[in-house]
Amino acid sequence: MEEENKVEKLLIHLKAYAETQFQLSILSVQKNFVNLLSSIASIVVLSILLLFVLLFTGIGTAIWLGEYFHNYFLGFFYLAGFYILIFFIIYFNREKWIKSPVINALLKKINLDDEN
Repeated sequence: MEEENKVEKLLIHLKAYAETQFQLSILSVQKNFVNLLSSIASIVVLSILLLFVLLFTGIGTAIWLGEYFHNYFLGFFYLAGFYILIFFIIYFNREKWIKSPVINALLKKINLDDEN
C-alpha cells in the first residue's frame, strides 16, 4: 500500500514537472520572439531615419552638382548614376554583405537567448 502511495506521488510530481517544463518552454519561445521582434522594429526605425538622411543628402548633393555644372539636370543625373553604381556593387555582393551577416546575427541572437 505504501508502495502505491509512493508511485502515485511520483507520478504527480512527474506530471507537475512536465507541466512546468512545458510552461518554461512556452515562456522561452515568447521571450525569443519578442526579443527578435523588437530588434527588427529598431532596425526598421533606424533604416527609415537613414533613408531620410540619404534622401535629403542626395537632393542637396544633386543641387550642389547642378550648380557646379551650371545645369541642375546634370547634377541629378550624375547622382542617379552614382546610386545605380552603388546599387550594382551591393547587388552583386548581397550574399556576402547582406544575407549571410543577417542570418548569422539572427541565429546568434536566438542561440544566445536560448543559452540564457
